[in-house]
Formats: sequence, C-alpha cells, structure tokens
Amino acid sequence: MRIDLAPETGEHRIGWASPLRITSTPQYSEPDGRIYTTTRGPGITPATRYSVIDPATGEETFGRNLAPAFPHAALHMAPVLSPDGVMYQGTLAGLISIARAAPSPRGWP
Repeated sequence: MRIDLAPETGEHRIGWASPLRITSTPQYSEPDGRIYTTTRGPGITPATRYSVIDPATGEETFGRNLAPAFPHAALHMAPVLSPDGVMYQGTLAGLISIARAAPSPRGWP
C-alpha cells in the first residue's frame, strides 16, 4: 500500500493497494525507479518469490518463484541491491542471490 501525504495540510490518501504479500523490507532503486522485494507466492506449498514493483501503480512488473517458503522465508529482513543489479536476500536457510541471466535492453530486470 502506498499512502500519499500532503505536507502543507497533513492530509493523506491511499495512492494504491496491492494484493502482494510482502515478506521482506522493500528496497527502492533510484537508478531504475523500481521497488525490489520478496513476496509469498500462492499455492498449497507457498514459495518465496522475487518481485519488482512499479512504485507509481503498485503493479508487479516482474516476478519469479525462487524456492519453497520454508526454509527460505525472508523474515522481513531488508535485501541488499548491488550496483550491478544483483539482489541479495537473507533467509532462514542462508543467502539467496538473484541476478538477471543476460543484460536486458530495457533495463533491469
């Protein structure tokens, strides 16, 4: 959910709401203007999912299932975004690194 605040008046409104179930502290990437995080995928055995979110709309612009939710739960820990576009996420089982397979002509991911 994004809440927009008008500093002059103190009034606020909901900018958007998303059905994504966030499982780590979202990280904003200034170079590409997107939000990177892990989410919980749907299903009987939910998966830890890598999600890229458009901050203007709340839509998931890219997403991939990474691993079973347990023992790969992110525990709401913040991921680290490296300058070369790799996201490192700590989990119960260790560290997951997510990188693009090949350079994208339109940018990351």
